[in-house]
Amino acid sequence: AVWKKCAHEKYEGGYCTGCGVEYKLEVSTYSSALIFVVKNKDGAKIKSRPYADRSVEVRVAAYKKELKITGKTKNVYGNIWYQLSDGNWVYSGDVVRQYKVTYDANGGKGAPSAQTFLSGEELKLATKAPTRGKYTFQGWSTSPDAKTVNYVPGAAYSKKADLKLYAVWSKCTHTFQYGICKDCKYEWAYETVNVADAVYAVSNSNGSSSYARPYAKASEKQTTYKKGNVVVVTHKATNENGAVWYKLKNGKWMKESDLK
Repeated sequence: AVWKKCAHEKYEGGYCTGCGVEYKLEVSTYSSALIFVVKNKDGAKIKSRPYADRSVEVRVAAYKKELKITGKTKNVYGNIWYQLSDGNWVYSGDVVRQYKVTYDANGGKGAPSAQTFLSGEELKLATKAPTRGKYTFQGWSTSPDAKTVNYVPGAAYSKKADLKLYAVWSKCTHTFQYGICKDCKYEWAYETVNVADAVYAVSNSNGSSSYARPYAKASEKQTTYKKGNVVVVTHKATNENGAVWYKLKNGKWMKESDLK
């Protein structure tokens, strides 16, 4: 036999037409799977090899379906293909990278749910704010230890990168209204004192109402008592305004100034 080394001048389906050898692919792998979404409305054809050859077609991934990508390669024709977690391949032109923004309340509670967006899109960051007793929410930072804000709620984000945001807090000086801080929503920590089932009568000529808490907030009004009605008091407390309230045996509260 007389042999001549093949110059691999022409490939079809990744194989040299001269000697039949398969083109050697160089695959770059990712440290963790990336999420891509099918952007082709006709779906994306999943292949067993990174070539647009009908004979290697495995299945079709539907439009907008999420795919886990673990690596990529450039085939002999210069086309970029992505490798799926199951070892099969999808053409880069049929998919688009999906990014995720996640939120950490960073000592608080009620962080917004994670958001996703596609490469080339602009995302509006969540407007929901977390809460934390005795602290005021300032905004979001990329570091859990930051004192300054990198992003405010509702800001636009379009970088081609995943993002994790941590709540930035400042100690609240508290401006109370009806026992709740208007800034951080912290509830006034009033202390109750036992008064051993003392009996009182309503002394206010206009009568008196009981409330769910020791604050005269109309939406928390419970039962209205007439002048002279007798109530049994178990505890007393002073609210943030310095007003003394009595806790009734039924668990509701009345103003000390309305009782005698």
